Amino acid sequence: KYDSMSDEDIVALSGAHTVGRLFNDRSGVVEEASGGTNGTKYTKRGAPELAKSLTTGGRSWTKNWTVFDNSYYTDMNKNDPEVIYFPTD
Repeated sequence: KYDSMSDEDIVALSGAHTVGRLFNDRSGVVEEASGGTNGTKYTKRGAPELAKSLTTGGRSWTKNWTVFDNSYYTDMNKNDPEVIYFPTD
């Protein structure tokens, strides 16, 4: 239940959508699995957005998925096919 969550809790939970990626072999929600040569232009090998990550692949919530900010929400209406959005958000 969310009625026991504070405003800070909800903001932190929502902000978590800006960091990280989804992997097919872990969640089954996206096509892209971890490792190998698969991934999006933001998560495949050689992508500058990988920064110091040791794992390639997956589909990120945002272009700059290693930065904690509000870009998930500000960029939702851009319909970037390289990231994942949920219609419930």
